[in-house]
Amino acid sequence: MGRVLLASLSKEEQAAYLRRTKLIPRTPSTVTDPDAILRILEKVAQQGFAIVDQELESGLRSIAVPVVRTSGVIAALNIGTQASRMPVSDLRIRYLPALLAAAKAI
Repeated sequence: MGRVLLASLSKEEQAAYLRRTKLIPRTPSTVTDPDAILRILEKVAQQGFAIVDQELESGLRSIAVPVVRTSGVIAALNIGTQASRMPVSDLRIRYLPALLAAAKAI
């Protein structure tokens, strides 16, 4: 959810956040390079969702979407699952449409 929320900020706000935040690797997959994170946030903003694959915790995979109103992004919705039970492709195919519909309905 954090990436979806950060992606809604301006580039300046994103950079400022990354400058003041200690980027701690939680797993071997965690992205901690600020430039790489900025590129990820740009992609998240373009595609309208974020997938995090075992970066926060080994074995945890998640997908998140923004809840958008006329004032902008006000929240995010997230589904988390065990990586061993759910391929990334299934998150996109099976759960992304439901998450987007739920976000629109809120």
